[in-house]
Amino acid sequence: MLIPVTQFFRDPKIFENLTETIFPTLLKDRPGNEPLRIWVAGCSTGEEAYSIVMCLHEYLGDRASTFKLQVFATDISELAIAKARSGIYKKNELNEISASRLQQFFTKTDGKIRINKSIRDTCIFAYHNFLKDPPFAKINLCGTHFAKKSINYLSLCA
Repeated sequence: MLIPVTQFFRDPKIFENLTETIFPTLLKDRPGNEPLRIWVAGCSTGEEAYSIVMCLHEYLGDRASTFKLQVFATDISELAIAKARSGIYKKNELNEISASRLQQFFTKTDGKIRINKSIRDTCIFAYHNFLKDPPFAKINLCGTHFAKKSINYLSLCA
């Protein structure tokens, strides 16, 4: 049984902590040619992964376009992964996105609202069962809600 609990910037305090504490620590003295690698396990339809990328772009400012970032976003649901890859969301799924973020990171075409290509291209969405498959190697940060989701899933299996 899967519990799809997701939305953009779901826990604002976590994203504030990323900007104020985590990103500065991870990027301090980081060689410019070494990519920052983030894994968002249980990514559902991609909102958390995209939120982290947007947050990092805001933190980096003008340096974002030259910064090397790889986000591995995984889930056990092929349908969720397909939606995440498309980066297309309904208006009601974007209620938590500010007007400035909508303007900066999204494009509206043919009645659809889609994450900009530069943000989508940063994320690699794939099927992964973290209960059976080995974790990704050389990861600098694991998605913000991973532990919380994992505990929820595992407690349902018990």
